[in-house]
Order: sequence, then C-alpha cells, then structure tokens
Amino acid sequence: RRVHGDSPLVMLRAAAAGASTALRLRLRWASSQAQATEWTRDVSDDEIRRAAAAYTRDGFAVLENIVPKPRIADLRVEFERLAGELASKNHTRTKFSTIDHAHASTEYFLSSGDRIRLFYEEDAFGDDGTLKQELALSINKMGHAMHALSEPYRKFTYSPTLRRLAQQVQGLSAPLVVQTMFICKQPRIGGVVSSHQDATFLRSEPESVVGMWFAFEDATLVNGCLWAKPGSHREPLYAQMRRTADGTRTEISGSYPPTNYDEYVPLEVTAGSLVLLHGRVLHLSKANTSGKSRHAFTIHFSEQSARWAADNWLQSPRGFGTPYGPPQLDREM
Repeated sequence: RRVHGDSPLVMLRAAAAGASTALRLRLRWASSQAQATEWTRDVSDDEIRRAAAAYTRDGFAVLENIVPKPRIADLRVEFERLAGELASKNHTRTKFSTIDHAHASTEYFLSSGDRIRLFYEEDAFGDDGTLKQELALSINKMGHAMHALSEPYRKFTYSPTLRRLAQQVQGLSAPLVVQTMFICKQPRIGGVVSSHQDATFLRSEPESVVGMWFAFEDATLVNGCLWAKPGSHREPLYAQMRRTADGTRTEISGSYPPTNYDEYVPLEVTAGSLVLLHGRVLHLSKANTSGKSRHAFTIHFSEQSARWAADNWLQSPRGFGTPYGPPQLDREM
C-alpha cells in the first residue's frame, strides 16, 4: 500500500488531463486569434502608435490594406444581395443629397436607425418613375443598421481589431456602433459631398462620435477620394442637426465656414485601406468624374457611457447593443 503520493496510473491520468486542458486552451486561443484576424489583418503595436500620433495631430489617420480582398468581395456580394432584396420590395424611392438634405425629413430616412434602407442617386429615375440605368449604378448609399441585420456586416463591424483601433487610436473606452453605411459614389454621376463634421449629425453628451471609412475600391482623385483638413478637429462644432419637436423632420442650426480647398489634403488609398476620422475633422469628397465607382463602407461609434441625444435624427428604439454586438432587431428591413 502506498502511503505517500499517487499511484503511477493516477499520475498518468492527471498528466493526460493537464495536457488535454492545455490543448483546449491553445485551441481556444487559436480560435480567438482567428476570429480577430478573420475579417481584418493584424495591426502591429507600432502601427497603432503611428496612427494615434497622426490622429492626435491631424484628426485623421490612414491604415493601408486592413481588409483582405477576399473579405471585401464577400461584403460587396452581401451588399448586392441586400440591394436586390430591398428593391424587389419596392422600398420608397428616396433620393439622397448632401446639398439640400431633403431626404433627412422623410419618414423612410428618419426610421432607418434600426433598419436597412436603400437611397438612390438624385438623377436615378426617369419621368415615368423607372430607373434610367441598372440598379447597381443607381444607388447612392445603404444604411443604417447593416451591422445589426446582416450577418457578414455584423462579423466585420464587431471585429476585435476594429474595436482595438477605436479604443487605442480614437480614444473611446467602450466604442458603441451607432451607424453603418455602404456608400457607392457611382461613376460619372457620384456627386459632391460638401465639407462637414460627422458630429453635426450624430450627437452625444459628452461629444464622442468617431468614424471609420473603409475603401472597398481604390479611391483616387478622379473617382472621388476623401479630402480632409488637417488639424480641423480642434475647430468648433459649426452646425448641429436635430429632429423637430414633433419628430417628423430635421433642421440644422449653424453653418460651416467657406471651403478653402488649399487647406485640404487628398486621401488617396487602395482598396482595403481604412481612414480613421475624428468627429469634428472637416472632410469632403469631390464628384466622381471617372468611369469607375468608388465603393466604401463606414462605421460610426459613440462612447457607451455618453448620453445619446434624444433629438438626434438617428434613433434605435432598442438601443445600440454593446461594444461586442448589436441589439436584437426584427429582421424586417
């Protein structure tokens, strides 16, 4: 009879159990790492430091080739599927304009905070109400809850890498996704997006909105790349959009200063690259005069602890979920 210690059989079983636990932990770690990099590439600590320095100095930063091209292809296929589904349901034919903002006082737009809605180019329809060209070339944008109602966009939007960038570069403690959009910038008809600050349209107390802009195609001078004014994130918030008291339309108080293009720099990037934007940085895009579209996807975050303004145009009756996932919404778009 053994007085001290375990039998060789017990010791062998314990060693096997330990090895099994270690293997499970390694597999769990590998799985978490795969999830972290599945929709984006890895971002090094050095890249984080350089992006944070640029963001602090300029109000924006660029990270090249964040999204692998196969993933861009997956997300574009999903966009086309959603567009076809929405068009087949004869959704309201709302046209989107960044000049007069007429769309912003339509029920279709104002109720899109927890839905996926389709918005057309201003000149998309003929006098008879039919599209002048194919659907794919008629869409201005899609939004605003793609992250909640589309599985591929949910997985992409809540990638741990993007959450890390929102925290370590853009300064949010608990980044809450409030809005997602697919922007088309169609060939030859993709219009000007005038200079603006994102915090005009997405307001919280304290002010906390930040943006991520992903190029799904090369963005160049001729097809309408972003332009930004370095250091303008230290300027005042020039204008604010609010819902009216009856909730049926929006109005903008204040106005932006005249745009001096000499103060702006072009942000030409290749497909898969990411532009990080401070909520106050002034940015714009010029008309697309080329024969090539300039597809992009945007995510806007707010600090979880910040109070979402009750008169924001964008409202989600079931809230915005958590930094790790969206709220449970009805599938109806």
